[in-house]
Amino acid sequence: MRGRGPYDLLHRQRLACRIGSERRLELEWLCGWRDVFGRDGVEQSDVLQNRIQIVDHAGELFPAELQLRQAGDVSYLSFIDSRGHARQPSSDPGFGQRESPESPSTLRRSRWEHPSGLRILRPMPELPEVEVTRRRIGPLLVGRRIARVRTTPPSYFYLTHPSRVRRALEGRTVLALERLGKYLVASLDDERRLVLHLGMTGQLFSSAATSVRLLSATTRASLSPEAQQHFEPDLHTHLELQFDDGAPGVCFRDVRKFGKVLLLEKGHSDARLDRLGVDALEITGDALFTATRSRRAPIKSVLLDQRLFAGIGNIYADEALFHAGVRPRRAAGRLSRDRCQAIARALRRVLERSIETGGSSISDFVQPDGQDGHFQDERCVYARTGLPCRTCGAPIVRVVVGQRGTHYCPNCQR
Repeated sequence: MRGRGPYDLLHRQRLACRIGSERRLELEWLCGWRDVFGRDGVEQSDVLQNRIQIVDHAGELFPAELQLRQAGDVSYLSFIDSRGHARQPSSDPGFGQRESPESPSTLRRSRWEHPSGLRILRPMPELPEVEVTRRRIGPLLVGRRIARVRTTPPSYFYLTHPSRVRRALEGRTVLALERLGKYLVASLDDERRLVLHLGMTGQLFSSAATSVRLLSATTRASLSPEAQQHFEPDLHTHLELQFDDGAPGVCFRDVRKFGKVLLLEKGHSDARLDRLGVDALEITGDALFTATRSRRAPIKSVLLDQRLFAGIGNIYADEALFHAGVRPRRAAGRLSRDRCQAIARALRRVLERSIETGGSSISDFVQPDGQDGHFQDERCVYARTGLPCRTCGAPIVRVVVGQRGTHYCPNCQR
């Protein structure tokens, strides 16, 4: 539903799962989403209302205390019922959960944080994921003439009305595709530009790609494993480009619709692009040292400021600070030039390694050919709360810095 007050969108979400054979756990929450792309490229959400209850087969309510335990990028759900017994709900495939013999029921699609407020965050594509997308989708776009454009009805997904997007793109040829921070910018042969942002759950891929990540949980549950290998555009496929050579087209799919499509006329720009700082792949220690002088903000917050260094997000800020041996809460203005050099080197190394491995497929991200990225297997701290540090064995700690979940090793980082 459309937002009110300080929120751009209000979104009510529900989840339920079985508890044994006679009870079920029901959760419902109302999120208020704020689009702050122009500031730091990340949407934020606040839980405005929530309801938690346990219901038996006759509809009787039982008081319960909900407990959520984080382990890596998976959260384990349990509760204490009115008799004081700790239990873990069994899986209900209808709500996108999975259960294996080796682990308790898990909620893999969302990460639960702050049980008192049920704040929900999902990792969004950052510079490596967008750069991987640019490199892989470029050959499918550049030099090809667009014959037909399919869009969904107007929504907050479109910064330019979809009918105008269709008229502008049909018959045009894409001359180049570049990345600016976390944005993709396609240059057309009439000197207009198409700007794409993947948002939180955006997927830009070939229409011939196959991946279960391109299917909703409901669709996966209704299809056989063989049928899941074939993708058909669904209601979440908001933009589809078809070309006159008959080869596979390009699809832009986004379940939550926080991705963006913007058409720029010849000679025009947009504040979202104008405010971007130096590309994070080009960051230097001297530039970081200069940018942090007289700043009291934590170094993690400075790295996430897209006006200074474009493309850095939560995952790679945490990883770079770990490799540089710097705690994320350190005041940026108190860092020495040598420390800034170490952070810049670590950041470039982490970003380049993630690009090399295809990015991080933690939640929704897939490469344009449908393959998963693999950098998530190399993470040292991000979303590894409580797990042993890969260097010293100390448990990874999670704190909140600038309203962002932040992970570090208390021994390796100072």
